[in-house]
Amino acid sequence: MQRLVVFGDSNILASRMLLEAVCKAVKQSKDLEIVAFCDSTLMRPLGDFVRSLRLRSVSTIKWLFNSEYRASLEYMVTSSFRRLGNQFNVPVIRPPQQNINHPEFINHIRQELKADFALSCICLQLFSPELLQVFSVAVNYHNGLLPKYRGLKATGWSIYFKEESTGFTFHLMTEGIDDGRILLQDAIPVEANDSLYETEIKKTLKAGERIGEVLQMMLDGKTGISQTGDFSYFSSKDFRTITTIEDPSQHTAHELLHRLKSFEGLSIRIGDKIYQVTKLAKVEDSSTPKKGLEFLTHDGVKMKPTRFHFMPWWLYVLYSLIRFPS
Repeated sequence: MQRLVVFGDSNILASRMLLEAVCKAVKQSKDLEIVAFCDSTLMRPLGDFVRSLRLRSVSTIKWLFNSEYRASLEYMVTSSFRRLGNQFNVPVIRPPQQNINHPEFINHIRQELKADFALSCICLQLFSPELLQVFSVAVNYHNGLLPKYRGLKATGWSIYFKEESTGFTFHLMTEGIDDGRILLQDAIPVEANDSLYETEIKKTLKAGERIGEVLQMMLDGKTGISQTGDFSYFSSKDFRTITTIEDPSQHTAHELLHRLKSFEGLSIRIGDKIYQVTKLAKVEDSSTPKKGLEFLTHDGVKMKPTRFHFMPWWLYVLYSLIRFPS
């Protein structure tokens, strides 16, 4: 019986969805058991924690007042690490100092858990060489097609570059970032009317359906295929650059709307403040004087942030009070 440790981030919905899919797949296997869920969620500084809390409040409002978000309410409520651990009799462990590469944690996996395999279902920490050496096989789930979309926010970037499909990759882990040999890839079409959120959920569901195949490949010792073709890498800096608009007059209305659709949020400087914007609308009457948060784009279109379509007015006021500081 091979022993598996599953790594994930309890703050990320897609990670919890994949974890549940792993549990169901392993339940059907006679050759594999899960010995631990590792919650790799990083503890953040106070400022980041407050930001995270604010984001969570906005997400909750979305789930309450927008049907597209409400569709995932079941996962939000039922797919916690703790519930899954109780349901499948698997301990949930957290490394010292929230560091998966901590020597004590590595020794615990090696000596106490005696793990053979590792499966990373969206872990935002890089595995050190010492941690990788513990496992005979370590596999990572990446929410993009490799090698074209290495790094962060792969789904958003694929939408931004107007790909017809967006995919995911299960690959062997190495010391590099997203550069290991590929075990399995698949994709879903990018639907014009789907949001980034809906696309990510659909992709994660399809990845979950194929996890059983990935686990069998691990058991069979499959080495996968090399990554070939054009490659690119997108960092957190790239994401901040594409979503931060210091001067909206330097961009066309189409470009701003396309970035908003691709990444679901922009930081736009209007006047002397930066506003966190999740929806933009064109101002039809361009003859009236510019007022409030209205601004002109490079192609002369007057636009403004609008009241979020998923909120009643009083919750919009509440969100305005808790939005990120400039």
